[in-house]
Amino acid sequence: MVEGRMIEITSQEDFEREVLQADGLVLVDLWAPWCRPCNMVTSEVEKLSNIKIAKVNVDDAIEVSSNLNIRSIPTILFYWKGKEIQRMIGAHSAGKYQEFIDTFMLP
Repeated sequence: MVEGRMIEITSQEDFEREVLQADGLVLVDLWAPWCRPCNMVTSEVEKLSNIKIAKVNVDDAIEVSSNLNIRSIPTILFYWKGKEIQRMIGAHSAGKYQEFIDTFMLP
């Protein structure tokens, strides 16, 4: 398990520090409390292990979601060493997210 693996992003500064300056793989979960599919994704994301997770409430972190050009939620972004490498829109299972993580993490 990644230490401190679930982090709430509330500002662009948080995003830069926790995601763009991260050394490894980071999953960014863009969501809103009123979004039912987002709540389903949250429960799926919580099943994942060995990955840092950055949660971005799009209603609270408007600048972050705007800078990321988010048009619909839920959206999951994967970042590797500060670069976006994958974008998944809509609700998916933990298995689908883990499949990408495992494929990416293979030597």
